[in-house]
Amino acid sequence: MRENIEYNVPQKESEEGITRRELFKGAGLFGLLLAAKPKEAAALVEEWANKERKEGEPKISIEIFYGAHGTKKDVEWLKEKLKTADIYAPELAGFRKNDNRIFNEVSQGKKEPAKALEELRAEKNHPFYPYFLHQLHAIYESRKWIILLDAPKGKLTEKFDELETHGIRPLESIEATIKYVKEYLQAETKLQEIREKFILGNLENLIDLIRKDRRFKKPRGKKEIHILMSMGAFHTKMYQYLQESGKEVKRAFDIMPFIYDFHSEGSRRYAFGKPVEDELAMKILLEQNIPLIYETQLDSLTQNSLKKIQFKRKIVDQFNINEVKKMFELVNEKFDRGKGFWERVVLTHKDAEMVEDAKRILDEMRKNPYETRRFLFTDVLFDKIREKNIKFPQTEKELGEMIGWKEKQE
Repeated sequence: MRENIEYNVPQKESEEGITRRELFKGAGLFGLLLAAKPKEAAALVEEWANKERKEGEPKISIEIFYGAHGTKKDVEWLKEKLKTADIYAPELAGFRKNDNRIFNEVSQGKKEPAKALEELRAEKNHPFYPYFLHQLHAIYESRKWIILLDAPKGKLTEKFDELETHGIRPLESIEATIKYVKEYLQAETKLQEIREKFILGNLENLIDLIRKDRRFKKPRGKKEIHILMSMGAFHTKMYQYLQESGKEVKRAFDIMPFIYDFHSEGSRRYAFGKPVEDELAMKILLEQNIPLIYETQLDSLTQNSLKKIQFKRKIVDQFNINEVKKMFELVNEKFDRGKGFWERVVLTHKDAEMVEDAKRILDEMRKNPYETRRFLFTDVLFDKIREKNIKFPQTEKELGEMIGWKEKQE
């Protein structure tokens, strides 16, 4: 069987990536489960599996590896997992037309990882750049087929980009901010669900391609084709769906137990039909501001994303909602005081250049009050952390002791 085959999986016409047949099939299964008929549901799953696989076709197995995707350490698992995989489907939303070819050229050893990243237009200051670079190093000369099943650059990824430009930010009151955080998470979760359906639809397309391609037919082809997928730990519903639809699938995590950041915890609650309480929304806001204070120091201590998550949780857990409410009051006082100062400069200062600077600052505060409030909120949060006498660890060992990290988690 040739090793240089490159598949470009046809994308579904719908961004949701699910056909009517799949929709009705899923509805039948869930109907039986809701009716408390597990035996009938199991029989239906077995029937689908047998129907879809014909004599002479290879057995297809899927493994989804869940984890963080920010640092070199987050992708150390890949080289070992690739040894038993035939196809690797990395998580990569917003890819372009030729990106699948570039990944496969790296896999075949025809293109160096650094050169590939240039062609993929990855920016070195992007937070995920180290992950992407070392993912390509793991893929290099592996001779595996790389298939991009994720949502390509288009309307869906544009909606994600639009949402991220707003970001989770403090508004004029804690009540307004909590409402905003919940609405943001709901919008984000809806987009993620559309994206997951898109990926699952393309996975179905890939499986159909494998079954129809004569090069995979027995006896000359392989008896089993193993598909390895990498996904952020948010996306565990995909594993559940594949299980329920009769696929042979297993999952693995970077470490167990896997501890999510508060943001992912909130989004996952909505994804699984659970409410997000006010306290969790408040914690998500605080968590978003911790990197503005400690990001550089954390990066110098550890490349373990999960340790960073637990560090942020450790700090955030020391605040309650009443304390945060008082922080908002302080932010509003600082905002009004700053605005009043620059207004007085405009009215009374004799230096024309100083007056023009004051006008520009006031104009920016009117046009984009959110950035000003976020800066002030981070400043107040930093003061409150110092008041609580929270000491930043000086070594990775101290960080581990602070968060209760156990070496068996490594």
